[in-house]
Amino acid sequence: MKKLLKKIIPLKLRRKIRSIKLGDILFIYYYRLKIKSIIKKTSRYEKVNVVFVLMDLAMWKYEGLYKIMLNHPRFNPVILIAPRINQAEEGMKIDSLKMIRHFKQKNYKIIEGYDFENKSWYNLKDNTNPNIIFYTQPYFQDVIDDQYSIRNFQDVLFCYIPYFFPIISKKWAYDSLLQNISWKLFYPTNFHIRTAKYFAKNKGKNVYVTGYPIADEITDLEREVSNPWKNKSQKVKSIIWAPHHSITESGYLKFSNFLDIYQSMFDLAFKYKNQIQIAFKPHPLLLSKLYNHTNWGKNKADTYYKKWEELSNGQIETGEYIDLMLTSNAMIHDSVSFTVEYLYTQKPVLYLTKDNHSETLCDFGKLAFDQHYKGRSIEEIENFITEVVLGNNDFKLESRKTFFNNYLLPPNNKLVSENVFDELLNGLKWNNG
Repeated sequence: MKKLLKKIIPLKLRRKIRSIKLGDILFIYYYRLKIKSIIKKTSRYEKVNVVFVLMDLAMWKYEGLYKIMLNHPRFNPVILIAPRINQAEEGMKIDSLKMIRHFKQKNYKIIEGYDFENKSWYNLKDNTNPNIIFYTQPYFQDVIDDQYSIRNFQDVLFCYIPYFFPIISKKWAYDSLLQNISWKLFYPTNFHIRTAKYFAKNKGKNVYVTGYPIADEITDLEREVSNPWKNKSQKVKSIIWAPHHSITESGYLKFSNFLDIYQSMFDLAFKYKNQIQIAFKPHPLLLSKLYNHTNWGKNKADTYYKKWEELSNGQIETGEYIDLMLTSNAMIHDSVSFTVEYLYTQKPVLYLTKDNHSETLCDFGKLAFDQHYKGRSIEEIENFITEVVLGNNDFKLESRKTFFNNYLLPPNNKLVSENVFDELLNGLKWNNG
């Protein structure tokens, strides 16, 4: 096989993709030869089938784009509910039901990807015949069922908008198979084009700057905002605690401080129960990581999550979180995504540092990180609560406002979803709709 590959694939291309699995090399080369004809064929369709493959509700960043497509005569958008497979079936069912209920309430078109009764997956390729597929994350191994992998769609245009705001200056964040092969990648800023050119094997040739989708919902002054907090009184300060899932010491992600402070956060909530309320907003992967942790397990993890739900001045949030952020007063986190996302609210935020976090960040990530208050110990968390949140001593406010105006507003004086949609129309040469 290796000798055959050397004969049919140019040396320059082999060097670019040598770190990708052997089977994928053939797929990339074959796909690149076909992509112009795929675009041409797709542009001729009267109706284009667009599938959004969704694994977790918290990763849904396509709200605005879906609505635009729904109202356009040449797009037929549908959401495929494909729960993550790196969890027990019970967790898959919980995630599926959460997504199904959410989108049915909106009357969106959905496909229930997994049949729990027959233990079978929906055949997307044969039953839906997708022309464009948007993925919510760029990794597939042990995360999504194999039949929904890009390897099984040879006549489809792939697109991707990151479900998190990329701030990591590492190859893995820009150089996946999906990111190299996609027809179009929609990234937030010009910083990300430069980073993609450095790390991606295709030098970021498929990257377009559109802004980050969350901006559409947060900056939309006409959108009706619901208040999900237990206590609606403005006298009580509402704080989000969003711990990352990286609780083990192995791997490239080592952000989480959860194991060091999980009990102390309860203690703080109780100590200031008449002044604050805390929403526990864990990363979607944290629960499964706790299930598999030596000192935790399913029973302890479920009990811990339930305690937040039952706490008089606490609650647990595992679904959509935009309104939660908009109605909050502050956030405490050690998450990659929220490092930028919460800055859209321009409210005070504390980053729980671990080791030298800034070394892993790209230039934009470092700018965002500078807008945070920093802390690591429970004493520093308490100081943030008493001095900044309760004491209104928010000396970083003006800096956050400047950062928002300079870097977070989407380009072209348009919504992010409009920028993405315009680029799709241009790519299909449907400039007149």
